[in-house]
Amino acid sequence: MKSIILIIIWAGVIFGWLVPHWLIPVIKKKFVCEVSEGVGMAIFITLITVGWLWIGQQIKWLTYVGLALYIPAALFVIPSFIYLKHKGTPRGGWEDTTQLVDIGVYRITRHPMYFGTALWTLGVILVQQAIISIILGIIAIILFFMASKGEDKKLIAKFGDEYKEYMKKVPLWPFSKG
Repeated sequence: MKSIILIIIWAGVIFGWLVPHWLIPVIKKKFVCEVSEGVGMAIFITLITVGWLWIGQQIKWLTYVGLALYIPAALFVIPSFIYLKHKGTPRGGWEDTTQLVDIGVYRITRHPMYFGTALWTLGVILVQQAIISIILGIIAIILFFMASKGEDKKLIAKFGDEYKEYMKKVPLWPFSKG
């Protein structure tokens, strides 16, 4: 039963997300960022929706640490949506702002949504404590990091020297260089 659920989810990811993006030449320029983000989110959603099927024997204190990580994760993700929506004049989607957002959580990390989701993923790993969750979670965190790097390239193209100066002041993710 677990295998069938995973196959259905991954088939949906592959055919619903990856294939159309490969077929659109314009998206190929954003390949690493877009695919890393899409697959990372698919793994994350898999973990939070069906990961409970893998939960076995648990170490209680790890579960509590994992649950505690949900709080800082939310404190990075939720404000980042708000700042993006309200700074500049979004063209198209809320995330397509016309001004560089460098306030609030954007002073701590250049990509608070990816970082917050990575924290949340780490929390899920600690709550579930299953080998498959650990493997998929680590892959998702790496993919979110890769998406952050790819996003930097897009933002340099969009904001130029202003973004390069911002990169000198604010880390990609807290505790990381670059």
